[in-house]
Formats: sequence, C-alpha cells, structure tokens
Amino acid sequence: MQQAMDELVDWFEKGALSRRELIAGLLALGAAAPPAVGDAASPRPIAVSGIDHLALRVSDVERSARFYAEHLGATVRSRSASAVFMDVGAQWIALFGPGAASTGFAPTPPGLDHISFQPTSVRGFEERTQALREHGLDPQSPPGSGRVYFKDPDGVILQLS
Repeated sequence: MQQAMDELVDWFEKGALSRRELIAGLLALGAAAPPAVGDAASPRPIAVSGIDHLALRVSDVERSARFYAEHLGATVRSRSASAVFMDVGAQWIALFGPGAASTGFAPTPPGLDHISFQPTSVRGFEERTQALREHGLDPQSPPGSGRVYFKDPDGVILQLS
C-alpha cells in the first residue's frame, strides 16, 4: 500500500493528478486496506446504567459507620466482621476495614477501595468476566464470590456488579 500512496503523490507532484484526485485516491487506498495485525475492531462498550455503589477502605469500620450515620443519615444494610454496608439516601456504600478482602486485589490504603458499576446487558458472572476479557482487561474475583473486578489505567479498582 505504501508504494501505491507514493505513486499517487508522485503523479500529483508531476501535475498528472488534481488535488481532489490525490485525496480521493488516498482515501480509497485507506478504505480498502485490511486492518493491521492486532488491530481488530474493538468490542462495543459494556453498557452500564450507572454506579451501583462506592466502597471505601477505612482505618476503623465502626468509627466510620458512626460518622456516616451521624452526619449523612446512613443506615446499616448489613455487616460482617470486617465490613459495614450502609444505605445513604437512594445509594449505598461499603466500608472495609484494614486488610479486609474485598476485590481479589491486594487491600488498598484508606480511601477509595473500588467503584462498582451496574451493567445493563452482561448480568451473569461468566458474561461479565468474558466481556472484560474481550476488552483486554484482566478480571479478578475473590474465590466463590461471584463478583468481578478490574482496574482502570491508573490502577483504580472497578467492579461490574
């Protein structure tokens, strides 16, 4: 293809082609070219309806649960030995204590643990995992959890709920 493009430019430079003919020829070559190896069409974006929940890594789960209850009116949805799940208005948050397993990745320092998105089309565990693999992502899942996590380019942990 490079040779054909060089010939078109040569013909243009010699006055044998108009500018429009050059542009049309180059566009035609580009449209007819097969995709480069590894340049397959990207899969369609994974459809999501929005954020399902935010998970925070906290230094003291009970202290943080009291904070969100007292200041934002959050109510406890459920709890475990190392986590508290709270409704905050129409949304909910998860609070994970130090070292608590939450995503299949190493525990994060205090701050954002992960953001969970609600998919609209890929519902089952295998579907979510496959969709992430098709996008070239590396899905992780805590054994037996049915939850699927991956990272964005900056290492922020994301979940498909």
